[in-house]
Amino acid sequence: MSDDEKIRVDDKRKFDKDGNLKNEESSDLKDKNSRKGQKGKTDSKKDESVTAGAKKEGQKAKQNKETGKEKAGEEKKTVSKKDEKSRIEKEKVEAKDKNEKDRREEKAEEKRVPPEAEREPVDFIQFVLSLYTSAMINLGEVPDPASGKKLENYDVAKELIDIIAMLRDKTKGNLADEESKTLDELIFQGRMIYLKVTGRIKT
Repeated sequence: MSDDEKIRVDDKRKFDKDGNLKNEESSDLKDKNSRKGQKGKTDSKKDESVTAGAKKEGQKAKQNKETGKEKAGEEKKTVSKKDEKSRIEKEKVEAKDKNEKDRREEKAEEKRVPPEAEREPVDFIQFVLSLYTSAMINLGEVPDPASGKKLENYDVAKELIDIIAMLRDKTKGNLADEESKTLDELIFQGRMIYLKVTGRIKT
């Protein structure tokens, strides 16, 4: 039998009378196809697993990012609350200091300027006596309260004595007898002392 005849015989063995592959060949093809299908499924599962893993990592990263933002927001709120609390405390301290300062100033003002009800009424004779005392200071008869020295402002002294005399003349008829007598005595004494210290009369 020639080689060609052997090949034809072998080919005939592989196919049945209907031209289909025999069971053995069909079974082999089925096994191969089955393995390919399983391999494809395995590869598909691997791809799905990789995709799922990547997706999971992405979700985890997103979650971490959101968590970071939340923490940052909470920290910012905490810092903001601390700043607000510090500002309020500072304002309270400043307000307290201001109130205490105002109270101290009010007390000092009360000591410097007594209330109207506690002030003594202005007395005419006391006013005249203050003018006379100033005249004596300028004549050198009384030391200057500020410097402790004796002054020699004779012109100023004479003017003050003349003012006392003018007040006596302008208030004539409106003064009590005691007030008129006091003014007369002050004017007389003031003029005599002025003449003495200026050397116009000798004692």
